[in-house]
Amino acid sequence: MVRTRAIPADFAETMKTMSGRVALKHFKVSPRVFQRWCQETGVVLAAPNKQRPIPEDFAENALLRNDVLVKMYRAADVTISRWRLEAGVKTSDLLALRARERHAANALPKAAKRFRAYNLKAAAPPQIDISTAGRAASFLKTRGWFVNDGKLWNRPGEWRVGTLGFMPVKDMIALAESKGFVARPMGMAA
Repeated sequence: MVRTRAIPADFAETMKTMSGRVALKHFKVSPRVFQRWCQETGVVLAAPNKQRPIPEDFAENALLRNDVLVKMYRAADVTISRWRLEAGVKTSDLLALRARERHAANALPKAAKRFRAYNLKAAAPPQIDISTAGRAASFLKTRGWFVNDGKLWNRPGEWRVGTLGFMPVKDMIALAESKGFVARPMGMAA
C-alpha cells in the first residue's frame, strides 16, 4: 500500500509567494513529494531570485557606515551598496557625512583629548641626589654598574654596588674614583 499526501487546497496560491526551498519547509514534505505536487497542479517554479529586495526602512539608515548596516541587515557589503543605489543615495552624500564626522572628532586639540581620555596628572620630576655619594653613584650607573642607596634595604649610610654587595659611602666613592670619578664640591669648574 502506497501512502500519498493530499495536495493542500492553497498550494498553487501559496507557491506564487514562496520559493521552492521555503515551500519545502512550509509544507514539511520531501523534495520528491513536492515535485509530484508541482507536476499535478501545473505549478512551474521560477528561477530563484538571488538578490535580496531592499528593506522598507533602509532609506532611513542608508547613511550609516557599512559595518553597521552589515550587522543590522545581515547582508554583504555588495548588497548594501546595491541597496544604496536603489534608494538613490549618492556617494557624494556619504563622503560629505564622513568628512563631517572626522572634523567633529578632530575639533579638540590633541592635548585636550589626551587629558580628557586619561585625566592623568603630570608625574613629578625625579629627585637628583647632588651629594658627593649621589654623584659618584650616578657616575657608576653611567658606566653600567647597578647602584642603589642602602635606605631601600633599611641600611642607611651604605650603598649597594653591583655584585659587590653593600659598602660604606667612603668605599663606594673610592670605587668611583678608581673608575675616573673626580670628587669636587658642587659648582666648582673642572
